[in-house]
Amino acid sequence: MPKTVRGIYHNLRESKYTASNTEVVFFFSSKLYLNKFMNGYRENRRKMNKRFNVGNDIPLNFNTLSDILFYEEVEKRGFFVRLKLSPVSFDDLYKYALRKMNEKETLDWCVVDGKKEATIYATKQKTKIGGEFVQP
Repeated sequence: MPKTVRGIYHNLRESKYTASNTEVVFFFSSKLYLNKFMNGYRENRRKMNKRFNVGNDIPLNFNTLSDILFYEEVEKRGFFVRLKLSPVSFDDLYKYALRKMNEKETLDWCVVDGKKEATIYATKQKTKIGGEFVQP
C-alpha cells in the first residue's frame, strides 16, 4: 500500500521515513512522527536518566531503552523496527536494550533517506551507499 495523499504510510514496512543509529532502524508512518522523534529523543533521554538518578548511584546506561520507549510513544500507527537487518519484536528489542545498559556510550540517531538505504546504513556502520544521510 503506497503512502496516502498526505504522505502517511499505513504499512510501516513500506515507509521511507526512517531513523537509524547504525544498529537499529525505526520506521515511522509520517514525516511528522519522524521529526517529533528526532527533535525529542535527547530530551527524553535526559528525563529518563533523571528519573533513575543515573550518574550518582547507578552505573547503567538507559539511553537505548529510553529511545525505544519514546519510539513507542511517538509512533501511533504501529511498530516496525529492524535490528542489524532483521525485523524484531518488542520483546527482542527490550532484550537488546538491556544488553546495551552496560555500555558507556550510546549512538545518536540520524534520519536516513529511504527503507533500502536505512537497511544498508544499519549494516555497513555509517557507510554511505545510495541515498542521503542527514544529521539532525
